Amino acid sequence: MTIIVFLVDTSASMQQRAFVSGRSSLLDVAKGAVEFFVKMRQKSPESRGDRYMLLTFEEPPRNIRAGWKENLQVSEGLMRVVEVFSPRTYPPKIAGVMSD
Repeated sequence: MTIIVFLVDTSASMQQRAFVSGRSSLLDVAKGAVEFFVKMRQKSPESRGDRYMLLTFEEPPRNIRAGWKENLQVSEGLMRVVEVFSPRTYPPKIAGVMSD
């Protein structure tokens, strides 16, 4: 079983318009990239038994949007409703990972 974790930046900077299309925000582009990856992965025979986990930059425990035990449909549904939030700083655990 492979566990694939997506960490999606939901900070206020993700509201800016993407240069790619001019209409989508950077968060919309990130969501599309996750959805594209999952669709392509599902075509592979090695994807049988894959589990997906969706994390955001919010404070724990609210940052876990979909745990690895949830099915793919739940994960995809939660990905569609991820919204931007505006933290003052990175959560300590994420800041620690990024500084290593």
